[in-house]
Amino acid sequence: MVITFDKPPLVEVALGRVFLQRQDLLVPHFGSFWEQVRGAFPKVAHAAPIAQATDAVVVADEGYWLPRIWLSTLDDVFLIQLQQDRFHVNWRKTSANPEYVRFPAVLEKHHELWAKFDAFVTQVTGAPLQPVMNEMVYTNHIGEEGADLFGLSQGALRDCVWSGGTRFLPQPKAIAHSYSFDIPNGIGELTAAITSGKRTADGAAVLKVDMQVRGRVSDEANQDFDTWAVAARNFLVASFKDMTTKKMHEKWELRNVK
Repeated sequence: MVITFDKPPLVEVALGRVFLQRQDLLVPHFGSFWEQVRGAFPKVAHAAPIAQATDAVVVADEGYWLPRIWLSTLDDVFLIQLQQDRFHVNWRKTSANPEYVRFPAVLEKHHELWAKFDAFVTQVTGAPLQPVMNEMVYTNHIGEEGADLFGLSQGALRDCVWSGGTRFLPQPKAIAHSYSFDIPNGIGELTAAITSGKRTADGAAVLKVDMQVRGRVSDEANQDFDTWAVAARNFLVASFKDMTTKKMHEKWELRNVK
């Protein structure tokens, strides 16, 4: 049984691969790859690199950080992220395109663009990419009309409770906590990070829930990315359901698919 939500609070989905750092993969190469996909991804930007504790992104001889490159569709719905040890494809909710395109479409887009990027790198450097980690991130923004922060958190999250009554401390002004779980069958690890914020448009309370799955490619279950991604997605969504309340499930139109 596969769990899905017809109206999820999703604002972003990212599928990515971490590969062995390639110091021979330079910014001009990213520009050449952009020329191959520029028709579909005409917008370009720099971003700070995503650094791993065990993976250096610094060029040893020069000592500076190479940028992360963003290539975006004209409507900002799809994003490619490139750096010397990473490749990610993101779907993003926008005001003009608020509907989630659904997971199979994001996976297909990742599959297509990764194949193109890997072939490009092999052609220009003479060596293919060597993935070491698979990654998936679902970012949810949970809001409820008229709810304050703790009314929202207690109404939406099963495990977020602030005991009332007479006490020294007032209610916290912000929420920030996380959980980590091992996923069965060697799929990897799930991290759920919950933080509070305010909606830009009207200042209403919002809970940001980032659900991330990471799995090492060295584990047998994770060597085929598409197979891993489907299993990771199913566990992630089932976990999100487990962490949230029935009231929210009704709002997001939970259903089970055989």
